[in-house]
Amino acid sequence: MKSARKATLYSILPFALVPLMLSAIQVVASLSVASPSELAASPRTEATVTRVIDGGTLEVSIGGQVFQVAYLGLAIPQPVGIEYVKADVLYAAGSAFNAGLVEGQRVTLERDVTNADGEGRLLRWVWKEGQLVNQSIVGVGLAQVNVTPPDGRYEDLLFAAQDKARLEGFGLWSAATGDDCATCAYIQQKAEQTLALES
Repeated sequence: MKSARKATLYSILPFALVPLMLSAIQVVASLSVASPSELAASPRTEATVTRVIDGGTLEVSIGGQVFQVAYLGLAIPQPVGIEYVKADVLYAAGSAFNAGLVEGQRVTLERDVTNADGEGRLLRWVWKEGQLVNQSIVGVGLAQVNVTPPDGRYEDLLFAAQDKARLEGFGLWSAATGDDCATCAYIQQKAEQTLALES
C-alpha cells in the first residue's frame, strides 16, 4: 500500500511542479535588467559622479555607461576672459564647490518633464543624501535661478535659496568678489601660461 502511494506521489509530483516552474520563469522574465539608457531616462536613477565639468554640469556612470548631466533650474557664471573678472572667479568657485559636493559620490538623478537638452545632456534635479544639490549651489550664490517651463518642480526651493544668498551677499550677490583672492591668482596664472604658449 505504501509503495503504491509512493508511486502515485512520484507520478503526480512532476505535474504539480510544472506550474510552479512556469510561474518562476515568468517572474524572472519580468525582472529583466533595463539598459543603461532606459535607466537614465527613468523618473529616478542612481548614478555615480565620475567627473565634475563645472558648477552646473556633471559626468555620471549609469550601468557602466557614461552620461553628461546638466542641473535643472540653474544659470552658472561663464568665464569671459583672462582678467580678474567676477564671472571667471565665480565660474572657478562654482566648479570647485560642485566637485566638493558630488565628485566620486553616489547621487540620485530626478527627471522633471524634459529628458535631455539639445546637446544630449540629461536634464536633472540632483540629490545627494536627501539634499537637493541644485538648491545648494544657488544657496551659496554660485548660480542664478533659471527655471525653464515645463521643468519647474523645485522652483520655489531655488528662489528661496537665491533670496537668502542675495540677502547674505553670497557669491554673485557679493560686492566684495573681485581681485584679491586665490582663485583670481590661479586664473591669472593660467591666462599668462596661455599667452606665453601663443606668443
